[in-house]
Amino acid sequence: MKKTILLILVAFLFSVGLRFDYINNIKNNPQFKYNNEYIINTNDGYLFAQGAKEIIDNKYNNEERAKFDHSAIDRPLSKITVYLYKLSGLKLETIIFYLSAFFSSLIVIPIILLGATIGSIEIGFIAALLSSIAWSYYNRTMLGYYDTDMLNIVFPAFLLWSIIGFIKTKRPIYILITAFEVILYDIWYPKSYSLNFSLIFLLLIYLITLIIFEIDYINDPKKRIKDVERKNYLSLILFMIIAVSKISAYIKFGLIFVIYMFYVRYKDIFYKYILYIFGSSVLIFVFSGGLSPIYNKLIVYLSSSNIITSNDTLHLKFFNVVKTISEASAIPYERVAQRISGSVIVFALSIIGYTMLLFRYRYFILSIPLVLLGLLAHKAGLRFTIYAIVPLSFGIAYLIYFIANYIKDITKNKIAYYGVLVISTIAILYPNIQHMLNYNKYITPVFIKDEIKTLDALKNKANPKDYIISWWDYGYPLKFYSGLNTMVDGGVHSGADNFPISYILTKPQEKAARMARLDVEYHEKRYKLILKDKDKKDSNKTKINDIEYMILDNGYKSANRFLSEIDKIKLPKKTRDIYLYLPDRMMRIFPVIEKFSNLDIESGRSFPTSLFMTFRNYRKIGNKVYFSRSIYLDLKRGIFNFRGQEIPINKFIITAYNNKNHLLKDEKIYNISSNINIIYMKSSGRFIILDDKMLNSTYIQLFVLENYDKDLYQPIILTPLVKIYKLKI
Repeated sequence: MKKTILLILVAFLFSVGLRFDYINNIKNNPQFKYNNEYIINTNDGYLFAQGAKEIIDNKYNNEERAKFDHSAIDRPLSKITVYLYKLSGLKLETIIFYLSAFFSSLIVIPIILLGATIGSIEIGFIAALLSSIAWSYYNRTMLGYYDTDMLNIVFPAFLLWSIIGFIKTKRPIYILITAFEVILYDIWYPKSYSLNFSLIFLLLIYLITLIIFEIDYINDPKKRIKDVERKNYLSLILFMIIAVSKISAYIKFGLIFVIYMFYVRYKDIFYKYILYIFGSSVLIFVFSGGLSPIYNKLIVYLSSSNIITSNDTLHLKFFNVVKTISEASAIPYERVAQRISGSVIVFALSIIGYTMLLFRYRYFILSIPLVLLGLLAHKAGLRFTIYAIVPLSFGIAYLIYFIANYIKDITKNKIAYYGVLVISTIAILYPNIQHMLNYNKYITPVFIKDEIKTLDALKNKANPKDYIISWWDYGYPLKFYSGLNTMVDGGVHSGADNFPISYILTKPQEKAARMARLDVEYHEKRYKLILKDKDKKDSNKTKINDIEYMILDNGYKSANRFLSEIDKIKLPKKTRDIYLYLPDRMMRIFPVIEKFSNLDIESGRSFPTSLFMTFRNYRKIGNKVYFSRSIYLDLKRGIFNFRGQEIPINKFIITAYNNKNHLLKDEKIYNISSNINIIYMKSSGRFIILDDKMLNSTYIQLFVLENYDKDLYQPIILTPLVKIYKLKI
């Protein structure tokens, strides 16, 4: 036991210590600190940080409003952060920056315990070292990555340990531990449901083989099993089924504890009626809605369509947001291998070792769902690679252990044994450590200091009930730093949610202003509908989205007609101020933003894509500006040459900031009949090639050119990085 504790401590310090290398890369950059604290580097982290802040400030005493505003006050990460804040006396910003390094490193505990359980703590130790810093795991648990990922793999590792512990020892305590782990995992990360369900399904399949063949292939394939051993497996499964059911966690904890006490004290009676108890657990699972989350997740992730039809009265069609999220996009197998094991070679050896492991320690068949989830990343996105890290780390660890033992048997030399263990472990850790050191050099905060300063300034001018509108990527940090309400964020960004925001950013100023007012006011009106109908769970009013609500409430049955006549629609009464947050960083995703409103929402047909290209790397030779050999500007003739095609230029606009950060502009017209324009942002060294539609968009006019309609917008903050405008209507 002392050896186990010592190795856990060494592995934990190894994991935490390496994560602090990130500090060496950011400590000298003043833009990476605000109020003398480092800034976190994950957008979603601000959801939980805001939740913690709201708990501390006691902001929400209205449960319905908290749900409507997508608050995280009930999320475990926010609550734990508040406890640490009160107990430690540290700043909230300090806790949210450092917490992931310590929580994620807890993964070494179940891995080393599992190694001890199967009788080889060396395998567990090597697997723990590799798992703790594996490419994908490190990326999502580094310092500043304040998100649920810090425990999302720790829980499955504990589950694997407790389930294998029960199968091997038959000690009842493992059943209780497993059931409680499932509940806690579900509370911590509701999306864990699929993994929990897959483990149950695998155990059910195995139970069926026990019934049919009467052989326990995991424990002893040479011995026929008794009826009591089948009931052991069935007991574990029924407890897990109750734990994964969609009922209150408090009820599940209580129910499981009561049933467990009965199971321990009256095992003979429990086994006599086990089929009835199992049947009851299945009924609880089914009637609590246990199958719905699996179906819904399959629909979202496996949908090949770019268009999603909304479940509303008008059946409007919107762009599928999953198709624009990089971490949910397909990645090549080479990248899958690197993210799981650090390199293709280590991955290949891990697969070999894992296959050998399945034959030597058959308990590890239960880790197959984790491996399959990891390999699913090839189609479903890089976020899934993290799940395969633990079992495949055990695979390579077992291969190293096997080779070391083989050499020891041949040489009869323990030094050779430990030499192979040490050298091989260093070899598999090296590509992951190398990745970590390189990765740390270019990871930046979500917002830098100068961006946050603009939000702090706005916070002092605005009312907390006001709204700040921007793209969903920035929703959580905007709310955290400004204290204002947002329309979209990392959790609320369906096609229906994104359509009006995309419309505001990409349409001309008047249409954008009117949509902003309509969207915010109908968003608030929808909250009142939900309050009014909260006890009528089948009411269609509670399912309506903002865009459909404004269409129907204004007497339209056609979305297209509504949008074409938006200039004539009587606007609702103003109840709060609205601010547009337009950052420079939005430039690189502006074409993606346009996709969400560049379609016919009645038919789902996308309109032709607008021209929008940005270039930072270029060479100026005489009157020509080269972006590549086949793409260049001829400023003398007013021609944009795109791979041999000569396109006349309409406007050529140069912008620059003086020493007081005031925008200066110079415009030259070449050919008024052309639809193509060039903007040269001299201060940032960037060229933009765009058509008239994008040039006239609210984002380009207000942010890049500061050409704002004084009847519609009032500039509040104007800097090269961020521009904030207040809506006047």
